[in-house]
Parts: sequence; structure tokens; C-alpha cells
Amino acid sequence: MSSHCNNISEQSKKEKKSFKFSFSNWSDIEDQNASVFSYSEESNDSFMSNSFENKPYSYGKEAIVTSVGLDVFTVQLKERILEMKSFLNKLQTIANEAEPLTNFEKGEQCLVKNPFNSNWIRAIIIDAHLNDSSTLITVENFDNGCTYSFENINEFKKYPIKAKYIDYYGVKFMLPLRIHQDHKEYFNKYMLQMVNQTISYKILCKFEYAYVVDMIYQKVNVVNQLLKENMAVKLEFLPSSIVEIVNIQKLSEFYIHFNNDENWKNITINVLNYKKKKLNEVPKIGSLIMARNTQCCFNGCWHRAKLISRVDDNLHVLLIDFGCVIKITQDDVGAMDKKISKLKSVAHRCSLYLPKGIFQTDEAIKKFKEIALEKDFYVCTIKAEEDHTIVTLTTNNSETKDVTTQIIPYCEKNSDLEISSELSTITEESSSII
Repeated sequence: MSSHCNNISEQSKKEKKSFKFSFSNWSDIEDQNASVFSYSEESNDSFMSNSFENKPYSYGKEAIVTSVGLDVFTVQLKERILEMKSFLNKLQTIANEAEPLTNFEKGEQCLVKNPFNSNWIRAIIIDAHLNDSSTLITVENFDNGCTYSFENINEFKKYPIKAKYIDYYGVKFMLPLRIHQDHKEYFNKYMLQMVNQTISYKILCKFEYAYVVDMIYQKVNVVNQLLKENMAVKLEFLPSSIVEIVNIQKLSEFYIHFNNDENWKNITINVLNYKKKKLNEVPKIGSLIMARNTQCCFNGCWHRAKLISRVDDNLHVLLIDFGCVIKITQDDVGAMDKKISKLKSVAHRCSLYLPKGIFQTDEAIKKFKEIALEKDFYVCTIKAEEDHTIVTLTTNNSETKDVTTQIIPYCEKNSDLEISSELSTITEESSSII
């Protein structure tokens, strides 16, 4: 058999012997509690709050890293290891009886022998070059994420059972970060050290075909440490959950609250009990204050705020838990308690997903406010950015269209553009939460 293998799992064993990599302060964290996210699929708590758990070095769920890619890495969940081994034993019998593969197009599922142990594996073709002079077919193993390249088409057989992502034992993980370009080489080498090692993980949300996770490796919260070392910026992935739309500026800027957010409950209790406290000095632009809103539905209520601008006695402040700017007077300003100031903002900035060639209009914004403001929706991340998240919004009512579909007729659009297929694909992916 002639084959080329890009199996990172195998290669990494040699890498570990010759390469030792660590960030400058990674050992310091072993004496501290690892900061964790409070959101989980079971609790539906708020996303990415700065809370701590009693067990500092574990989330209770463990996985083995099997391969590392550019943006995602593949793991095998420890709870499914025995199930996987049993399945792979049965797969050998299935493969021996399978027919030869005849279709070598990209995306085709197949059976092929692992170059390292000659066991049959199930895989998907990710690249294929076939001509009279040479053949090179590259596949990815469903169950560990490793890639292999083969020069002989006779190595392949048909996989009689079409597998879905939910059937893979190789689970795709990604971190809620964007690594800075000048640190990517070091980050990749660090991730290679994890191959064949155990991590503890916590799922934050589902994003396309990967799970966004918080992760602990060798008693270190990887996400927090990368941020601490200024090697990355945090991306605002939102958990797929029920939310309330609390403020709409435009389609590309609106703010949501997560239902049953413990952080919001704590803020509400403290704000309701707030008694005006005099500031010791004139607040500076950008400082946190308490602001009394005498407008709209927040009549006379105190809110946490950030001072944006000041002209004479008039102040413009941002209500940090609602994402809106209001105008108040000096009489409506108070000092913020230190306890309240440390609580994370519960207003998450979002942008509504629109297909390519679709642009918002004033009419579309008006319709969006009409159907969405102060109502509950199921939110799903489409793309994460540093300061906002592009999302889809749907309801639990099967007869109700998703918000994007309802908004498109009021938008400006390219008359030659076909949007139905793209929208249906996004909606299908958004609903495929495992």
C-alpha cells in the first residue's frame, strides 16, 4: 500500500519529545481557582459570567484530544469510548463485505484502512486528484479528525450507512477566541501538546458543525490564560437559548437578555434597593454611575450607566444593561456601589442575520421593532465578532416564520439574487443543536 499520512495524532508523539512550550505565567494559575463560565446546557444560566466553581480544575466532563486543525480541534468524549470501540469492531465486518468505491468526489463517505494499523475506518473525502499520471485522495477520519492521503483507489470501499455529524465519535471543538496572527505558531504548538491528552470541557454553544467550549488542560483554564497573555481576543459566541429583545437600534444593532440569567436577577435586586448616593466628584467621561431614567417604560427607575458626554447640566449616558443612550440631568446621577459595578453587563449586542445582497431599510427596522421588541425568541449564533454576534431569531411556534424571513420583504435587495436556498441552509444549521 502506498499512502501519505497527515495524522497529527501520530506525529505529535515525536513533537512532544523535542518541544516544550508554555506561556510565561501558566504555572502561576495552579494555586488559583480557574475562572469558569456559568452557562451550561442544563442550567441556562448567563453566558460567560465571571464566576468560580468549587472544583477549580474540572468541569466534570472529559475528552481526549485526537487531532488539531487551524480553527477547530477534534476530541473523543470519554463517556463514549467503550461505545466507539464496540462500533469500530463491528465496522471491520461491515468493511470486509462492502463494495469497492467508485465515486471519489469531495464529500463522499467511504471506508479505508488506517495506514498505521490496517484497521478499517470510516471517512469522508476532502480532496481528490485523479488523472492518468497520478492519484492522490485525501480523507478525514470521522472518529478522530485525522487526515490521510492515498495514491491507490483500490484502497477504498463504499460506506453503506450514510453518517451524520451526530453519529461521529470525533467531535469538533473550538474556543471562543481569535488568536492574534503573530501568536498563531506558538498557539498551534501548544495545542499539539494536547493530542492524546485529557481535557475537561464545558459546552457554551453549538456553532455550525463545531461546539464552542471553555476548556481546562493541566489545571489551566485555557481561554482565560490566552486572554491574560494577550495572545487572543474573545469572540462573542452566544449560547442557543431563549432570549428577550430589550432594545432595537437597527437590524445590525439590537440587544438581548437571556431568560433566567442569574446575573440579571442580582443586578435587578441591587438596583431596586438602590438609594441615591452623592458623587464625591464630578463624573468623568467613561465613568460608571447610577442614572435615573424618567423616560419611557423605565420611568423613575435607577440603572447602571456609563457617562458618554456632558453639555452644561445635561448628560448623555449609556444604560449598560439595555444598550440604549438616554439624556438625563445632574439631579438624576448617583454614585454606583462597588458591588454593583463588578457585575457583568447582561445586554448582549447582536446583529440580525441577512443573506448576501439584502440590506436594511427604515421600513425593515420599523417592522423588526414591531415583531420583536420585548418578545422572546430562540437565538442561534451565525458568526461571532469581538463586539457583537450575528444571529438568527426563531420562535417555538412552528407556524411562525423566523424573523429574517419576515424582515426580508421590507429590505432592499438585489433583484437577481436567489436567497431562499441560503436562508434555508442557515435555518437548518441553526436548528441542528445536538
